[in-house]
Amino acid sequence: MTTTGTRRSDLASDISRRLGVSGYWARQVRDGKKVPGVELLHGLVEYFGVEEGEAFFTAPAADALNRALLPLPRRLGHPESDPVLALMDRYGVNSADPRARFPDP
Repeated sequence: MTTTGTRRSDLASDISRRLGVSGYWARQVRDGKKVPGVELLHGLVEYFGVEEGEAFFTAPAADALNRALLPLPRRLGHPESDPVLALMDRYGVNSADPRARFPDP
């Protein structure tokens, strides 16, 4: 919504029209108060163009967040395999692994 400038109410109205559901139901789903059934879940995947399909909406929050955030370093021009280590390196933070700070003799 930030990218497109769409308001929350406009999003719910558009979902309501495109998926043929009530505005109330669309607002409830938008606010996390209702869970869509399988048929409507397919419609939401299509509406938002989610590549991961229905799993995007049904995964635990931590998994969904990881899927959304892990590609960012690559898209931003930093292809490091571990974004946390890349950030630590960028800001000069030593690894939390004590062996890295105090190597074996």
